[in-house]
Amino acid sequence: MALDLRSSELEHSFIKERICNVEKHFSEISSKFSAYNKKLAYVRDCGDDLAKSILSFATKENLNITLRSSLMQFADLFIAIQEYRDAQIQRADVKVVHELVNYNPICKKAKNDLKTCFEIRAKEIAKKSQLEKARGKNPTNWQKIAQAERAMNQAKEEATQTTIDLFKKIDNFERKKIEDIKNVFLEFIKIEMVFHAKAIELYTTAYNVLKNIKVEDDLKEFQSHFRSYTAPSQHDVPTGNVQNNEDTSRIQHDDMTFHAQNQTEQTENVSNISLKSCVKSKASIHVPSSSFISPVSKKHREVRMSDTKSRIKVENSSSNFGSFVESKFDFGDHCV
Repeated sequence: MALDLRSSELEHSFIKERICNVEKHFSEISSKFSAYNKKLAYVRDCGDDLAKSILSFATKENLNITLRSSLMQFADLFIAIQEYRDAQIQRADVKVVHELVNYNPICKKAKNDLKTCFEIRAKEIAKKSQLEKARGKNPTNWQKIAQAERAMNQAKEEATQTTIDLFKKIDNFERKKIEDIKNVFLEFIKIEMVFHAKAIELYTTAYNVLKNIKVEDDLKEFQSHFRSYTAPSQHDVPTGNVQNNEDTSRIQHDDMTFHAQNQTEQTENVSNISLKSCVKSKASIHVPSSSFISPVSKKHREVRMSDTKSRIKVENSSSNFGSFVESKFDFGDHCV
């Protein structure tokens, strides 16, 4: 169906507005998709750095065996996720960004076709105007009028054919725009779903790997190594041995004190026995019967006996004190 060329100005503005709208917004959407991919690339790089840090820590961990194994597996899985993310970015660049960027030349071509069509329409209008002028000036000049009619009919046919072609091109442009928008966003969703499906699979594996960390076993391994470093050396004295030594020293001191007291008691008993025997012997030798001693002699003898007894007591007390000191402060072999 040919467009009504007489309403060409309205049609021209309408079609041009549609083309410009597509050109503007597709360019904006393309730039936003490109920025989105750049952000994903940044996340991919950060993920690689994170995986490297985790792997570096796991390789330095020597005591917690299950922790080390699980972290190394998790780092490998996380790196695999970043590889799938890189594939997601590459596919989005090809299937989404480039498809939208390609609409810039398509829109420019559509605007050029529109401009050509309406230039031919303007030419048709000009030829028609010339024919009317020729009829008005010289109605009898059939040759000039026939020439103007042929030019006008040729321009009309060309304008009609161009208008039909433009209509088809505009239809194709609208169809392509709708189909491309549909396919581009379906492709984008497919790319995202593929990545997230793989990511969920790998994250599930990583979750199960991290659940295999045995906290108690790793803690026991650490405690065993820690105790090996903090165990007492051969020169250290355990607390139990110190207590036993103190008990042994106390018992030996009590035994020495008891032995000294026994020696002191035996010495005192021997001294008392010696004193009694000495007194009896002196009394039996020097003291005569009371019937032959005068009162004065008896008095002198009693004074001498009292002096002798007091001297013997002093000697005995001195000897007892010496024995006691010797027993208390014995500097024999056991003090070396």
